Amino acid sequence: MKTEKRRTTKTIVFERLRGEILEGTFKPGEQLRQEAIARRYGVSLTPVREALMQLEIEGLVTFYPNSGATVASLMPAEIRELYEIRFLLESGAIKYAARSLTKEHILRARNILAELREETDPGEWCKKDVEFHLALCEASKKPKLLDFIRMVHTNVSRYLRLYFDTQGIPLGDNVCEDHAALLKAVEDGEVSKAVQVLDSHLADGGRRLYEFMLTQE
Repeated sequence: MKTEKRRTTKTIVFERLRGEILEGTFKPGEQLRQEAIARRYGVSLTPVREALMQLEIEGLVTFYPNSGATVASLMPAEIRELYEIRFLLESGAIKYAARSLTKEHILRARNILAELREETDPGEWCKKDVEFHLALCEASKKPKLLDFIRMVHTNVSRYLRLYFDTQGIPLGDNVCEDHAALLKAVEDGEVSKAVQVLDSHLADGGRRLYEFMLTQE
């Protein structure tokens, strides 16, 4: 019972801390003091330590000798590289998914795209963007591949949200057109075209975010 309770507490702390990092409550480079977090969440140090170790695996936290844990920071070049990794992972997933894609997968992606077109909150928009891409990849039936895709999205999304928050630009117009073209190619079974659309889509997104991050240094 004690083990189960601790595991539940760890999960709660992990999800809450992860959410606050993604939302920007804890900024890149900010030190994460275990005692302060434990007091903040009203828990002991053990679940905080376990949650931080899990977040390190996701790439959201970095441990430094003699200084403890900090929110992981990414350089502009690293963000651009993550977009390149996204293409390699997602294009592979789409190729696998094409073999077993169902009407349900297409319908889910179409519904998410409709929500994206109406979304104006940067945080919610980023979440739906991830959901859309995963909806097209889930039929790949490659759980480890999907885990890696989620991990890359997690690291990119917090900077993408900062981009939208700072730029104050209308959300989703060009991106949703890319999404619509990607969805149509997948739905029509044109895998090569889908990969081309994805390549252009991610190359443009990676370039925009890279250029923005250069201005933040």
